[in-house]
Amino acid sequence: MSDDLMTAGPDPSSTPLGRAQGLVGFSDLNEQVVYVSVNFYFRGGPYDGSVISVLGRNPLAGAARELSIVGGTGEFRLARGIAVATTYMDFNATGYAIFKYTFYVIY
Repeated sequence: MSDDLMTAGPDPSSTPLGRAQGLVGFSDLNEQVVYVSVNFYFRGGPYDGSVISVLGRNPLAGAARELSIVGGTGEFRLARGIAVATTYMDFNATGYAIFKYTFYVIY
């Protein structure tokens, strides 16, 4: 389970946009792959209260990974498209990482 801060940039003190809430779990016996089912919940601004829902297989070793946008609510009602995930910074010693998501959304 995750409930992570979503910000405008990679610095944790940059402008908060909302929360990334959902399920993330390892799903492959042979490589570092996670199953992702996450709602990107926007707080404040023009998208306040809106959600983009993302689902898919995320092979962490890949440079840019495409995940499906499977829906949304509020301003993103009936959303579809892709989310491209990249690893900005990986903190293997602590188990934390910073990911960048770029959304290509039709709604």
